[in-house]
Amino acid sequence: MFFKNTLLLLGTVSACFGAGKMDQLLKTYKTESELSQITKSESAGFVDTYTREDLEKMQARTLMDIFKLFTIPNVSRTSNNIAYFTKPTNYTMPNSAIRLYINDHDMAASSYGSDALMWSNMSLDHIDHIVVYKSSSSIEFGNEPGTVIIKLYTKQAEREEGGKVRAMIDQKGSHTLNAYFGHTTRQGLSYLFYASTENEKRDKYYNQNHELNSDQTNENIYVNLFYKHWRFEAAHYKKQTNSFLGLGKEHTPSGDGLDADHNYLHLTKEFDNNLKLQIAYDILNFDANYYDVNGIYAGSAGFVKSYDMNYKDKVLSLICDKIFYFGKNKLLVGGFYKKKDSTHNGRFDNYFSNFSNTLNLYSLYAEESYSFNPTTMFVASLKTDFYNYDKDVKSQTEYIARAGFIKNI
Repeated sequence: MFFKNTLLLLGTVSACFGAGKMDQLLKTYKTESELSQITKSESAGFVDTYTREDLEKMQARTLMDIFKLFTIPNVSRTSNNIAYFTKPTNYTMPNSAIRLYINDHDMAASSYGSDALMWSNMSLDHIDHIVVYKSSSSIEFGNEPGTVIIKLYTKQAEREEGGKVRAMIDQKGSHTLNAYFGHTTRQGLSYLFYASTENEKRDKYYNQNHELNSDQTNENIYVNLFYKHWRFEAAHYKKQTNSFLGLGKEHTPSGDGLDADHNYLHLTKEFDNNLKLQIAYDILNFDANYYDVNGIYAGSAGFVKSYDMNYKDKVLSLICDKIFYFGKNKLLVGGFYKKKDSTHNGRFDNYFSNFSNTLNLYSLYAEESYSFNPTTMFVASLKTDFYNYDKDVKSQTEYIARAGFIKNI
């Protein structure tokens, strides 16, 4: 009897030890298999990663919630209810300095460099994790340089079998509704569909009997398809904001504010020999309409009551890159072409303006990285950009060289 009990006790202790070890192994596997561990590039500079677990713990609902965590740059709201990035030494930063990616798609704009702030209120319910690169951008992105690179990675259908619906409402009348659904077929086709709509109501204020309204609405549709080594993505985002204080000298607005939308298609083909081809097409529309009886300053037109601006952008992107591995060396070579069309039309009372131009941007780049060990790396890169404008702006060639030593502690 004693012998049987001893065997039972040893078996129980062994099982408990095995269960504890198994839990630790599962926890380690979960951490290592996080998509953020797979997608982030250690050679790209200072890296901040917000994993799926981080986003859930922070209850981060929109991209603006992540922007507010940045110490440099800061994000602030202007008088006409548009967000801008700022630094301690500058009132605003150029839009092109902050670059936003959804997976490998650059949210580029012809008129103002980057479309990051237009997408600032997008919901994060279909986003798996976020990686932010500060101080320097890796040539590995194969695109235009920026001070801060923000990469959003969407959830993958093979990890999201089924769907989710979220609905929210508050005491001010704001409401949010979004849903996504993912599925993988037996033939290897996987797809993810996401849609959201939001109406945000804010407190109203009054100045000289004029209502100061900062309400806003946005809608977002996103779909991706994966089949073998092909990936197709399409997205639509629309944003409308009221003018809040407006642009007038006495802050007595009565115009419509901002109405903008961004649509894009992106196709990627990856080959077994580490060659990747991409083609993308973006269409953007940006309308700003303000009216103020007390006058809005409009440059050479002086003070006007009606201020209307319209921007229409089209961006075509072709990207090709290939990675070579030689022992501890990794060599990336590639190039891309962008055609960026922009058209501006304005009306300021009885004054009219119009302008259009096209930029053809060609780039060649190479980046070499040598890993001394898993925590120590040397990086050197070179990039050449050829800027060719159709008119008004002189064509030019720019070079960017970069060398770095990275130690992860």
